Amino acid sequence: MEKFYELVIRHRKIIFAVFIGIAVICAMAQKFVSVNYDMISYLPEDSPSTVALDVMEDEFDGGIPNARVLIYNVTVPEALSYKEKLGEIDGVTDVTWLDDAVTEKQVQILKKKSSIRNSFF
Repeated sequence: MEKFYELVIRHRKIIFAVFIGIAVICAMAQKFVSVNYDMISYLPEDSPSTVALDVMEDEFDGGIPNARVLIYNVTVPEALSYKEKLGEIDGVTDVTWLDDAVTEKQVQILKKKSSIRNSFF
């Protein structure tokens, strides 16, 4: 080990120049590297995940675009009003909110439980 670091110290300018040269080559080569964002292409054709994703693409005409909207400091009735307004926008086919998963009564029960309330509200 002692010989190694003595070699590094003795030839530090050469090592630094080689490092800079390699860094420049890597920076130039970066333009020729592509990223495959299609994670499905890494899966085998007969895997259950690939089959399920193929079925989804066939059923939903390709990808499923979506957007998430966050609105701060609104009451439940105001949120329902926003949900309705968002659903009226051209091109919007579905708007999902809390009321699609739970009832108003369940929300009131959750608000009463302090530990759950502090986590979610």
